[in-house]
Amino acid sequence: MILFIAVVLVLKYAYGKMPAEMTEESTSGQGDLLYDMLLEELGNYSTEIEFGWDCTEDLFDTLDRVRGDHPEMFWISGSGTYKKYTRGDEVSVKFFADTELTLVEILRCRNEAEKAAEEILAGVNEAWTDYEKLIYIHDTLVSGTEYDSECAEKVKNQEDCPELWKSSSIYGCLVEHRAICSGYSAAFQLLASEMGIPCIRVSGYERETGAAHEWNCVQLGDKWYYVDATWDDPRYENSDSVFSQIPLYEYFMITEEVLSRTHIIGEDEAVPICDDDSFGYYRRSGAYLSEYSFESAADIIGAYFGSGTASLLFGNAAEAEEAVLDLFENSRFYDIPEIRDLGAVSVTYSLGKTGLLRVALCE
Repeated sequence: MILFIAVVLVLKYAYGKMPAEMTEESTSGQGDLLYDMLLEELGNYSTEIEFGWDCTEDLFDTLDRVRGDHPEMFWISGSGTYKKYTRGDEVSVKFFADTELTLVEILRCRNEAEKAAEEILAGVNEAWTDYEKLIYIHDTLVSGTEYDSECAEKVKNQEDCPELWKSSSIYGCLVEHRAICSGYSAAFQLLASEMGIPCIRVSGYERETGAAHEWNCVQLGDKWYYVDATWDDPRYENSDSVFSQIPLYEYFMITEEVLSRTHIIGEDEAVPICDDDSFGYYRRSGAYLSEYSFESAADIIGAYFGSGTASLLFGNAAEAEEAVLDLFENSRFYDIPEIRDLGAVSVTYSLGKTGLLRVALCE
């Protein structure tokens, strides 16, 4: 079980928390002690945990922290009950953690998830930079996972979904290859952390619909960046489109300013500053334009359209809309020399929510 033991050690301190550090809200170190006890007992599959002090005020918040830091402990639901006992000045608490699985099922599923993660990690080239490793994680999860729209719809409508524990966890994403956003983000966090890259999960909402959503925040060097692998799955909203086969990096290594165009970070989320855009995929691949100009867009399209597709990221959605108007409404797209030489007569395009324009030949 080397993989998950390592994860426990990496994730607990990945986001600036030193082992001996005491939080402001803890009393005599009890905040850290509560975290450590929950981590140890739950990691050993205990569902009944006794505490020698009154921890009821912080119990469920700390449980959420443990679950958020440790995606490998997918069998813990985050809910439970407790009993508080008082004898004179002495107080103790017994916590009963809820779980969706029996111990036999936990051991089987954990073994399957560990094996699946190890197979992915075996494909890592140690010569890769951390940026290249993150692309590998991103591409592996996006190409190998089907978005579980049925489960997502049930969650949205507050309907019972017995398979939710799978789709919202690393098990659904890595083993069954079917997940909702929390499954993608949990798997991304697990794999990045195993590669030594600090990574957290962030909860919030979709700006357009208000639906609950989850994504990641990763660190490269001394900077942090947002990644939403779910929304970068080209089949997420275009399962029957030609664009469902075209890799998408619209939400890979983005700033908070870009993220905020489509996402709302939860009010209680403690997130690092993400204001560096130097690792944006399209910027690094030479397919970024802060402002639209026909000549610059034509150069990028011409350079990439040999495969029948091209992607350009503009500084904002307004610039991308100007590009659509000029290239397609005014038909200037066919004036690009490479397009003219290719003899393309029919193309389709897709306009992303952050300023991404994708173009493809019609089949």
